[in-house]
Amino acid sequence: LQAISSSRIRVAWRDNSAKEGGYEVFRNGVLIDTTDANATELPSPDSGLSSDTTYSYQVRAIKDFGGSVGKIYSEFSEVKSATTYFVVNVSVSGSGTGTVSPCSSGTCEYPNGTTVNITATPSGGSTFDGWSGGCSGTGACAATGNTSVTASFSSGEVTLNVQVGSASGDPDIF
Repeated sequence: LQAISSSRIRVAWRDNSAKEGGYEVFRNGVLIDTTDANATELPSPDSGLSSDTTYSYQVRAIKDFGGSVGKIYSEFSEVKSATTYFVVNVSVSGSGTGTVSPCSSGTCEYPNGTTVNITATPSGGSTFDGWSGGCSGTGACAATGNTSVTASFSSGEVTLNVQVGSASGDPDIF
């Protein structure tokens, strides 16, 4: 088994049967597909799965003799599990500008069991004000599972109002 995204797992097995007619593949105890003889994986990854979720699989060989004999099944394989990737949704807000890495604004996927340190860097003239959502503070945001975060940047512009007094006086700055 191999998780290949937040919604798909590649399911493969070793063909230990000599005269099977096909295989039945089960996810969490429910039949999801039947393959032809000599297959060693599903023709396409198991899809439509939820992110950051563990799924268990078993396979068994099947032989259909038809008539009164009917189908004969092998023992189930050992249960194997895989966990889909987790999803990090990143957005940027505020009057300033900046970059977020390694996942810029949008949705990114990461293998389960990893920690992703997301950093925000203000552009010239802007300030990083901090995280909201799944993280807080102004340091790196450590994501280990499904989360949504927003990096807030403010403009570093300062408005300066200058009022010029009479020709004989000094300007007042306020």
